[in-house]
Amino acid sequence: MSSTVLKASDLTRSFEGQEVLSDVSFELDEGSLTALLGPNGAGKTTLLRMLSTLLTPTQGWFEVCGIPYTNPSKIREQIGVLPESNGYYSGWTAQEYLVYFARLSGHPPDAAKSLSRDLLTDFGLGDATNVPLRAFSRGMRQRLGLAKTLVNDPAVVLLDEPTLGLDPSGQVTLEEYIQSMAEDRGAAVLLSTHDLQEAEATCDDILILNDGQLVSDEHAPTVEDSDVERTLLFRVPREAASTARDVLSESEFVEEISVEETVQSSELRVTIVDSAESTDGRRGSASNRVIRRLVDADVPLLNFEVETTQLRDTFFELTEQ
Repeated sequence: MSSTVLKASDLTRSFEGQEVLSDVSFELDEGSLTALLGPNGAGKTTLLRMLSTLLTPTQGWFEVCGIPYTNPSKIREQIGVLPESNGYYSGWTAQEYLVYFARLSGHPPDAAKSLSRDLLTDFGLGDATNVPLRAFSRGMRQRLGLAKTLVNDPAVVLLDEPTLGLDPSGQVTLEEYIQSMAEDRGAAVLLSTHDLQEAEATCDDILILNDGQLVSDEHAPTVEDSDVERTLLFRVPREAASTARDVLSESEFVEEISVEETVQSSELRVTIVDSAESTDGRRGSASNRVIRRLVDADVPLLNFEVETTQLRDTFFELTEQ
């Protein structure tokens, strides 16, 4: 049974007498992946800043691995953080960047270098060890940022919009790495995102904030609960439509494919089934595997989305959007 590594109770934060977060309570378990949703101004970033010890609660409390928020230096030893706007020193190499943060976390020089090499390999950056960060794409920088959150082997990882601005293939790749942080490394991951599709496809649990209050703390539908039917929409160049259809038809998860042609592109409407019997039990494994097939086959994805889901309906109802 997973142990609880983060507990928050009645967290409240005010600025100049105005409450921006009010009485927020929840728990995160070891190896869990939880989405933090909410419209702009709901309090998501304020909550993450409190949990990362950059802000102190006005009221309430939280603890990480039994360490109270009143001991921030010890909490920082147990958490990894990737803010939305992460700073990179453009003249450094990827290895220099990770070694720097590993040394800040207390690793001796040789251990820091070894750890940096391992993390760069784990996040698909092994060939870019000595490449200056100015030459990194946004996707590569975000993978490096994820690697940086793990230099202290944290119990809790806090991520603020990590897939924002990535192309479809880059988004899927990053989501897979985020899942592995929870499933393979046992970290409790709190993922702040505006992408409802991403939340439903990758996360175990959902927290929804609205006007500074937690309006939903629910378990996300999983493949273990029942077979879940989803409709994925892919837009590809017209000349790639035939290849895309052939690749998708080979997937065990695909039930039906239809193609609609436009002047410059083709839209494929693909019905898939997440089945407990046919997947490995990972969140959103069917949809991610279907998308991964297209990426691995070098099919250019102009766009992809999941048609309206139960989570979207719930989100709009609770936040009155």
